[in-house]
Amino acid sequence: MSPSELARLILHHALRFEIETTSDDDRPGAVAWQSDQTGRLQFGIACEQPVPYVRGSLRNWTATGCCN
Repeated sequence: MSPSELARLILHHALRFEIETTSDDDRPGAVAWQSDQTGRLQFGIACEQPVPYVRGSLRNWTATGCCN
């Protein structure tokens, strides 16, 4: 399966999320380096860049639905 075919399938079958948020801790985003209060870098979530993470996989099925 080509990357463009996988992207098309992901977009076609993607779930739609409505996330109730009370703070930035509830918001999805890209993993990014961020500075803390002292200026040290640490991993954080860049809420201004919402990113869904997906993983493609392929499974072969026979006519009976069993796997080989």
